[in-house]
Amino acid sequence: EAPQGEVRIDRDNRHAYLTPRIGVSNDRFGFDVIYEAPAPVKPDRIAVAWSGGRDSTALLHATLRAAQPSGIEVLALHVHHGLHADADAWQAHVHAQARRWGAGFDTRRLAGQPGPGDSVEAWARRERYAALAAMARAAG
Repeated sequence: EAPQGEVRIDRDNRHAYLTPRIGVSNDRFGFDVIYEAPAPVKPDRIAVAWSGGRDSTALLHATLRAAQPSGIEVLALHVHHGLHADADAWQAHVHAQARRWGAGFDTRRLAGQPGPGDSVEAWARRERYAALAAMARAAG
């Protein structure tokens, strides 16, 4: 039993499978588990939240390299915040890159804007998490 849940290692390909968990962030900057599967599972599909920046691009690339040989589909999820003049071009760029690398792709454009007194960063984070959750649910 690891801190993140049970881990199972596939003896053939040495891939690690974690017990799927669903949770919510809490006020202590932690994570409260609200559902945990009974055992580790090999996924059919893995989603990666992809901003198009260096860190998430490296994560997407590494995920593709690890998943594709096992036949696991990788889906890149991108959120268009509508906050930057180049956001449309950035979305087109990440979509084209996902296609070149063989990843599935989904994107959501955020509607609305921060309310009076809201910080742009807090609004964008809250809406981004909601959009990513909706895309993940839609992908199954």
